[in-house]
Amino acid sequence: MLRSSKQTWQKKVIETDKPDSAWKDKPYNDTPFVNKSGDKYMLVQTWPTKINDKFKQDFEMTDHNPNLKHFENAAVNEFKSCIETLFGKDATQKVGIKYCHKVTENKFPCYLGKTEALLEYLKDDVAAMKEVGIKEVMSDGLGFVAIGEDGKGKPVEKPFTMEPNTKYVIYKKVGWETMGCCKTKQQFDKEAEFFEKEKF
Repeated sequence: MLRSSKQTWQKKVIETDKPDSAWKDKPYNDTPFVNKSGDKYMLVQTWPTKINDKFKQDFEMTDHNPNLKHFENAAVNEFKSCIETLFGKDATQKVGIKYCHKVTENKFPCYLGKTEALLEYLKDDVAAMKEVGIKEVMSDGLGFVAIGEDGKGKPVEKPFTMEPNTKYVIYKKVGWETMGCCKTKQQFDKEAEFFEKEKF
């Protein structure tokens, strides 16, 4: 099974740089994972997942879309298009698509604010920055380098770039990889919610 999430962005489409990729040195929009829609690019992030007993215990699975907030029609269509490009036009008909959802309570702190103010705040508070899994704020003030580890205890380090003057939530994500992460407030509202709020 492939899991998926969808993102959009308006930046210049850069080239893939992973040496083992079938699309090395090609623009991302020449891969099955990116489609252009107007002035935005639709990115389908996919990764393999085993549907074992643990997965079935943790996730609620349905054959039909149970919630348009969690599974937007546009995102589902982009995912289908990606899978059919990779595995053939009848791939999603043969295998079908499962809508899988689980609720996770994340007790790490998270921070909401506009890009520049948010990163400036964390840069000035090293303890808070470390608590959400950030190694350093980028020199241009529009992103950070996240650190953490995967399910096998292997260290993980990944850069995150943020759009200027945009509301974001910075937090420590918990899953196969536990590390610093960020989402626009708009994306966060579709996928998560705060259960306790404090102002700084």
